[in-house]
Amino acid sequence: MPRSEGRIQTPPIVRGEVHLWRLTTRSSRTASRRILSAYAGVESIDSSDHGDLSFSLSHSGPVTLLAVGMKQAMGVDVEHVRNGVRIADLARRFFSASEVAALLATAPEERIAAFFRTWVRKEAYLKALRCGLGVPAGLSRFSVTVAADRPPAILETRLEDGGASALALYDLDAPPGCAGALAVEGTDHKIRSFDEGDLTSEAQRGTG
Repeated sequence: MPRSEGRIQTPPIVRGEVHLWRLTTRSSRTASRRILSAYAGVESIDSSDHGDLSFSLSHSGPVTLLAVGMKQAMGVDVEHVRNGVRIADLARRFFSASEVAALLATAPEERIAAFFRTWVRKEAYLKALRCGLGVPAGLSRFSVTVAADRPPAILETRLEDGGASALALYDLDAPPGCAGALAVEGTDHKIRSFDEGDLTSEAQRGTG
């Protein structure tokens, strides 16, 4: 990965934007630290102090997603869609009653995709809240949309005051065979997508 004076360069980011980076797993740890350091304008970002940056990282198989924003809670999740999963049992264990009903009402041939679509939406929301409840305790305490023809949304929650969420939920254009979702504080976000090739082009422009 090319460097510019020892550092890569990242696109400018403003509040209300989310930059979504797709990375290869073999380099994701190094790349994510370099990306965050570049956004912060430092040589090496401290693990406990990211300044105004907000970020979330998720990986599954060969796919890693890094979401970066400014002063806003966020969570990203990606999962490899796998056949052979006992989705009815898992849904009854971890999903809310309304989500279980919606999932079981889905056509059998669409149920695997619906399960993982719901799972990543819920994981992304929990990550954004950083509620510390753990997956089993937290997943059943709120409901998201399940059906493919309904926009991603948090329908109700017992994890925020008033039963309504202050976070927006987005489905992501994940690679084939994967499901991805993003939860972000606020509304009307501009989501921009990048990959490691964009790091190279930014660095090249910086040294031209």
